[in-house]
Amino acid sequence: MTEKHTTIQFKAVDFDPFTGPEIVRVVAAIEPQTEIWASCKIGGDDANRAYNESVSLKLTGKVDFQAFELALEALVQKHESLRAIFSADGQKMCILADIQVNLVFKNLTSITPANQKLVLEDYCQHDALLPYNLENGPLFRTAFFQLNSNEFYFVFSAHHIICDGWSLGVILQDLSSFYNAIISGDTPDTNCAVDFCSYAVAQWRFADSDEYKPIGRYWLGKFQGSLPELQLPLDLPRPPQRTYKSRREDFKLNPELTSGIKSLGKKVGCSFVTTLICTFEVFLHRLTGQNDIVIGVPAAGQSAEGLTALVGHCVNLLPIRSACDGSQRFIDRLQDRRGEILDDYEHQQFTFGTLLKKLNIARNTSLVPLVPFVLNLDMGLDNGVKFNGIKHQLTYNPRAFENFEIFLNLSGDDSDLVLEWSYNTQLFKSAGIKRMMDEFTYLLENVIQNPEVLIKDLPLKGQNELITKLQHWNSDTHAAYQREKPLQYFISATASQNPDKVAVKYLDQKYSFKQIEESSDKFTYLLAEMGIGRGAVVGIAMDRCAEIVIYMLGVLKAGAAYLPIDPEHPAGRISYMLKDSGTALVVTSNHYSNIVPGGLPVLFQEDIAERIKAISNTPPQIPVTGEDLAYILYTSGSTGMPKGVKIRHRNLVNVLLSMQKAPGISVYDSFLAITTVAFDISVLELFLPLITGAELVIASSAIVRDGRLLIDLIRKERITVMQATPSMWGILLDAGLDRTLNIKMLCGGEPLLKDLAEKLLICTRSLWNVYGPTETTIWSTIKHITSRDNIITIGNPVDNTSIYILDELMHPVNIGVVGQIYIGGDGVGAGYVNNDEQTLQRFIPDPFVNDATQKMYKTGDLGKFLENGEIVCLGRADQQIKIRGYRIEPEEIEAQLLLIDGVKDTVVVAKDNRLVAYVVATIEQPEPLTQQWKQQLALVLPRYMIPDDFIYLERIPLTPNGKKDRLALAGLQ
Repeated sequence: MTEKHTTIQFKAVDFDPFTGPEIVRVVAAIEPQTEIWASCKIGGDDANRAYNESVSLKLTGKVDFQAFELALEALVQKHESLRAIFSADGQKMCILADIQVNLVFKNLTSITPANQKLVLEDYCQHDALLPYNLENGPLFRTAFFQLNSNEFYFVFSAHHIICDGWSLGVILQDLSSFYNAIISGDTPDTNCAVDFCSYAVAQWRFADSDEYKPIGRYWLGKFQGSLPELQLPLDLPRPPQRTYKSRREDFKLNPELTSGIKSLGKKVGCSFVTTLICTFEVFLHRLTGQNDIVIGVPAAGQSAEGLTALVGHCVNLLPIRSACDGSQRFIDRLQDRRGEILDDYEHQQFTFGTLLKKLNIARNTSLVPLVPFVLNLDMGLDNGVKFNGIKHQLTYNPRAFENFEIFLNLSGDDSDLVLEWSYNTQLFKSAGIKRMMDEFTYLLENVIQNPEVLIKDLPLKGQNELITKLQHWNSDTHAAYQREKPLQYFISATASQNPDKVAVKYLDQKYSFKQIEESSDKFTYLLAEMGIGRGAVVGIAMDRCAEIVIYMLGVLKAGAAYLPIDPEHPAGRISYMLKDSGTALVVTSNHYSNIVPGGLPVLFQEDIAERIKAISNTPPQIPVTGEDLAYILYTSGSTGMPKGVKIRHRNLVNVLLSMQKAPGISVYDSFLAITTVAFDISVLELFLPLITGAELVIASSAIVRDGRLLIDLIRKERITVMQATPSMWGILLDAGLDRTLNIKMLCGGEPLLKDLAEKLLICTRSLWNVYGPTETTIWSTIKHITSRDNIITIGNPVDNTSIYILDELMHPVNIGVVGQIYIGGDGVGAGYVNNDEQTLQRFIPDPFVNDATQKMYKTGDLGKFLENGEIVCLGRADQQIKIRGYRIEPEEIEAQLLLIDGVKDTVVVAKDNRLVAYVVATIEQPEPLTQQWKQQLALVLPRYMIPDDFIYLERIPLTPNGKKDRLALAGLQ
């Protein structure tokens, strides 16, 4: 095998070898070029390699190599972009008069065809890995391989900063034309009608013209308000820093499908390109479940300007946005999109980079801004390429690195259309890309066969398989239990087996299981004397104490439901909850007598012990079933008033029995309760130990507020199980939590971040992540976290619980696709108190079971399934937020702030684990506003959240486009 390097050199006038190559022209680089330059500098060699463009020609026939060399020389002489380099700051494009290019020649005639193939693959792979030096050049490479006397292989590569897809076609056309001229004895015509520098100058002039302004307004109008973020179905966890390593999978499309999609477009006057774009929009809508879609489509500037023979970086990326209405017929959508897509193309002169700057998109180091998915159409690139006496076969060489999450290139022609999927290998696997291709092909088949089909009814090929998977994952949670029995039945059974064992501790107080049973029985009789029976609601508003368990259990034995009230909540909120729930009696202490509205019966803690002394120990025989309500718990409401969630006995029993198994608790455990009773996870803390025979230790409010005191209590009481929010676990870590405490940790109420999980794993014998809204009874999923977990998930459903992740049309989404989490099964509560409208909206019939009475709860949380069935929770779909595990509706806070004189509008958000309000106000000085604000907030939030969790920021101007814009204005989106 022989090797040869041919040097192409251009004569330069007054060229001085000591001062560098002669620069004959300098022009300001156009904006897309400066963006590429910046990307290469920021992303390094990997980003640089992601801009490598490469094609190969397999030539069959008698090739005159010398003529080929001369044709290449003429090609470089004609197109000044091929002689370009860039200034050190990337702002200028410099055209050299003289450039040296190595045309690598390798004679492979002495090796076998199999080895020839390996050599060619090795060269192309190496070429794809080789970055370009933008400042020194050259910015293209060539190689020529002889396979035998009649077969040759030519590779042309260039950096995208000087060459786009259209340019590759021009280069190949000119190369063949010049070759033909040379072998015919003619001189190649290297005159260029328009050079790239002139094109660049024209672009800058146009950007300063009046004609440019409406084009900018066109695109900004399309992207006003909140911006969509395409959630492609990832196969792998997204790394924190954006990566570029890629791979390509090629799939040939059946010619019948190509013909079918063309015919479908013709029915409504759509071009093949428009039809394909529209079809991909619908495909991505069905794949992701998102109605608002943006895809990137490169548009050739040469075509728009009528400069079809121009070589250079003239392409602009069009962010084509569309809203997909599932109730529309596909054929109607195609007709509607025809004009809209054409409008986008007609406004292509506004650069993508300029749009990003104008939109002020917050930079995320792990995401491609706005267009992670790009659809490129390079069909017919070799049209007009003809070497006399030689047949050619064009190949697009795959990149080793890619700028987008998926870059889908359509190459070939009508009879041989190829879909080339270049994808980021740290986000996708080959199998995932194949599934997407299969789904797209399946969708094509369906719309061609039935163009009248409603978009929402377009089936996904993997839909049945997915539903089968869901049913399998959810059926695995089935566990038999006595669902007709109330909670007290299980506690009484445990008490009879462990009568003298300590059940509850609080400070110096201790109650055995027998004492808990007898005292709660007596309290039930006392409630009966006061007219409290089955179906009643009893409010319990008191500080942490051992007796609170007795009172709650007594209420349950009476057949009533208890309403837990945090006495530190605002009086107005407490009054609303008592009235809305129809509370018949409030149990409280003398200290809080003022929080109970006049006229409502009150039972004071200080009187109860004396009043129940003479009551018999005989257990009450009040019939209570699993369908009776156990408690009502109020959560924040979007209307400015809280919502009361109704939880049945069977809902509660199911989750307690499930948690008894995993994470697991035994009679030898000691469980520490630290949560206010107004927070639903307190129910688990209070009753899980009691149904098990474990010891319940209740921490005082003073101890809970001091991490060091809490750690001392854990050590003193030899606590083995504890439940807390991630925020609280973080406080305990700062206070000195360590491995010596040897506790089992339950973590829920907020997202558990990986760095916190890693710190906790050092300090615990086992760590469990739990998730669930109040409406589905405390916790609905559970996950045992280990050091082997690369991503923190919320795990799998607890017993007798179903988890679905659905799109906006209520279709299950594919594995890895983001959708809204819906929860079905035995944990789903009975709805909201006196709020039929909200109940109907959130507690909806479960379409995946045969029982029409079964409901599932629409959580408002976003999530996705992993391949193993575990669930990743990705935050809220709506504006609801959480602070230290407390669920807060911003609208509830905003409703109070708007009552303040001078406040015209406000946006409340969570930031740095506290609430922040951005206020549109006529008040000039912030201090008076801040004081009024705190007073108003005291009406809706507990005192311990004010004022430290709130900060006042500068006022923001009112805009006409709604809250989404105000959030963007405040830099929050």
